[in-house]
Amino acid sequence: MPLVVIARNKASSEIDNTKTRDLVWATLQENIAARSTNSTIIFSGARQHSIHKKQPEIVIEAIQTLAESL
Repeated sequence: MPLVVIARNKASSEIDNTKTRDLVWATLQENIAARSTNSTIIFSGARQHSIHKKQPEIVIEAIQTLAESL
């Protein structure tokens, strides 16, 4: 089953090890994405919540890409 995870901030590999909270959060999001063999993870690049409100273009593009792949 296709799975798209949209997460805040950056991938764990891009986060400074001193930023423990951000590193743990990114790792947890990556673990969720790993639950499907057909998954994509998109990081917003910003430390914020409510991505659907503040960066709706990310959500729209993810939905369009998913729909086109079906």
